[in-house]
Amino acid sequence: MYRIIGKGMDNIGVQPDIYIPWTPQHLEGKDIDLEKAISLLYEQANI
Repeated sequence: MYRIIGKGMDNIGVQPDIYIPWTPQHLEGKDIDLEKAISLLYEQANI
C-alpha cells in the first residue's frame, strides 16, 4: 500500500484523525469506532 505522496506504508502505520481509546465495551461486541463515526456524521449534518 502506498500513500498519496508515493512512499510506502509498510511498518509505518497511519496516525488516526480521531483517536478512540480502547474500552472494555470493545470486547462486548460493540463497534465503538463505528458508533463514534456515526455520531460525528450526525453532528456535521446537524441532525
